[in-house]
Amino acid sequence: MRHIFSVWELELLLFLKRENRPVTESQLARAMYMESSALQPGLHQLINCGAIVKSKDGQKELETYLFQPKPEIAQTIEDLAAAYSEKRLKVINIIFAKPMLSFADAFKLRKDPE
Repeated sequence: MRHIFSVWELELLLFLKRENRPVTESQLARAMYMESSALQPGLHQLINCGAIVKSKDGQKELETYLFQPKPEIAQTIEDLAAAYSEKRLKVINIIFAKPMLSFADAFKLRKDPE
């Protein structure tokens, strides 16, 4: 899945998948051992790619997050979860390799135009 940019983002996605119920931001922060504000970029990324949805709890008016992938990415997430379970190190290496490639590209030497 090309929308996962960090291991903690993947862990966040898999946590919501395992929970299979609406979870508040403070519950996510406790489970991920992070500040709520630090979760925002990852949550927005997962919402934007269609892996989770954000809604309001009717009784308490709290915002909650729920694993509810779009049909076109549901199988990809299942495959990713299985790969992470079976070959965790390989998946982590792939995640870490992605930003390094773009960072390395910034330093490629190019010929000066003449």
